[in-house]
Amino acid sequence: MNNTVKQTWQFLATDGDYQVPVKAFINNAEEGSSASIVMLPALGVGAGYYEPLAEALYELGHHVYLAEQRGHGESALTPSRKVNYGFREMLEQDIATVVAAARENAPNRPVYLLGHSLGGHLACMYAGWRNNKDKNVDGVILAACATPWREAYSGSTARRLAFLYHFLPISHGLLGYYPGHRLGFGGREARGLMNDWRELARTNIYRAKGMDVDFEAGIERFKGRILTLRMENDDFAPANAVAAVWQKFKNAKRSHRLFDEQKLGVPADHFRWARKPAAVVEEVDAWLRR
Repeated sequence: MNNTVKQTWQFLATDGDYQVPVKAFINNAEEGSSASIVMLPALGVGAGYYEPLAEALYELGHHVYLAEQRGHGESALTPSRKVNYGFREMLEQDIATVVAAARENAPNRPVYLLGHSLGGHLACMYAGWRNNKDKNVDGVILAACATPWREAYSGSTARRLAFLYHFLPISHGLLGYYPGHRLGFGGREARGLMNDWRELARTNIYRAKGMDVDFEAGIERFKGRILTLRMENDDFAPANAVAAVWQKFKNAKRSHRLFDEQKLGVPADHFRWARKPAAVVEEVDAWLRR
């Protein structure tokens, strides 16, 4: 297999006035059963964190597109009272732009969204919204993706979610953004994004302010492939909260993988698997080729 060539960041023009940063790992090997994979980061995590994962998938013959999250990494935006956005902009502009580029670059390859945590929720919403219109997503890989719905948790995690739920309107009023970088949950985030997240935490129903879309119905109709990756000791994504996400795909072809510390070679928590991704990549590649 060709050695990985580390690409530079590209800035793709969206339908709005924003350019989404993307780092693409394009493999020139014969297509075979390889795929185009669009990676969507977790809340507050720059896309560069996932480079080991992207490189490992590239080495196995896949095209990989690291899509930067607004407000982080290479993004030109800094959330503030004047700079605001939510799920709508991320779906309609950022993800749509990267998926279109992946389709154009390799029309014969299936396109999968690989979303970590918040990225997984956006992947679900995008699949439910777009796939039923133009079939431009073949499947979704949900990595450590759990609902923030308060009813799915107990103990200290439930109390922490309750605190965030009540704190968000206060922080938005005082600061105009969410200071997650000071609280240890997410980063500096736009209030629109966190308001959409708060609605999900309240109801476990996907909504995006400004979009008149029944995401839940679209997800239920989705007939593509779904792979769920769960880490055994992930306090942010316990089994029942993970199930509350994948169970929405009632008509999809669903598969599940559980990783423990022995299999991963690192603690089976919410983040470290992405930096030491060998075990995860082996399972994902095998699933993609089935």
